[in-house]
Amino acid sequence: MDKNFWAKAEEDTIYTDNEFVCDDEHVASTGAICKKIEDAIDDRIVTDPNFCPGSDTEIPSTGAICEKLDDYLETIDIITKAQQTVGPQPTIAEQRISDDTVFSSAASKARHDTYHQDETPASPINYAEQPGKNWWDTDVLGDYTWDDNAGAWIDIGTAGPPGVAGPVGPPGVIHTGDVPPTTYFDPYLNSERPVRDGDGWWNTSNAHLYVYYCPDPGGSCQWVDTSVPGPQGPAGIPTVHTGDTPPTQFPADNGSFRPIQDGDLWFNTSNANLYVYYAPDPGGSNQWVDIGKPGPQGPAGPTGPEGPPGTGGGGPTYTFSAPLVVNATNNVSIDLQILTSTP
Repeated sequence: MDKNFWAKAEEDTIYTDNEFVCDDEHVASTGAICKKIEDAIDDRIVTDPNFCPGSDTEIPSTGAICEKLDDYLETIDIITKAQQTVGPQPTIAEQRISDDTVFSSAASKARHDTYHQDETPASPINYAEQPGKNWWDTDVLGDYTWDDNAGAWIDIGTAGPPGVAGPVGPPGVIHTGDVPPTTYFDPYLNSERPVRDGDGWWNTSNAHLYVYYCPDPGGSCQWVDTSVPGPQGPAGIPTVHTGDTPPTQFPADNGSFRPIQDGDLWFNTSNANLYVYYAPDPGGSNQWVDIGKPGPQGPAGPTGPEGPPGTGGGGPTYTFSAPLVVNATNNVSIDLQILTSTP
């Protein structure tokens, strides 16, 4: 049995020097299999570097790939980091920028990437920092940009100090005259221009100030007199009630009446006294307090010191004799007893 099996297997085996038959009746040695694979690959290997656009049935050789890359790189015009960073400005990179050149990754980093560090970016000798490049100071959280003209990092994160005040502008001008003006002198233009909204005119004929009111330049524009007072307003409500009886209501702002309240005034026409309504507690004792008459007389003050003795009068001195008698108060009287006893 074994002999018949191996005899059949040996008869149906394909070796490296046999034709490789693809069916279900044969088996192949490993050598025949490897040769078949190598022959199949050899038929698909492309050695020409110009294999593009290629196909799904071809395999480029490593030599073709390398030659293809060498040819491709030779046609790329690369801007290097040295060309980007070696100064002064404008660098070689600036001069070579075009649609036919590309930046290397190192050159692109040097040109575009923002610094993130505490220290000020170093500027070696002959190093050309890209104008406008940014540096974020992680120590003070400040934002800076490189100013090539100043040769320094300029803080763009905060406002600088105020600048020097500029010169004072020309004063405003008000037209004067007795005729409404149609043009106006503009000190900035140093020439006449048509009048416009907000211009002023002093009318010398009536001493009034006018302003040109022109909210709609295509509509009605006019000189408005700002010196004339407006119409008289409506009369205000009376602030003091008058009458001979205490009032119970008071005029309100809307033309109606309201109940009297603390602080209202009443002039009593029967005694010509002024009263104020005193209501410290609206729910308690409220009353009209007379503020138009004097209060009661106060107590007498202390006696003052004795005055200096008076000087003698300057009039004549009189002497009286009986029946005229002068008493202690210098009053003169007639003594009737003396008068009746005289024969």
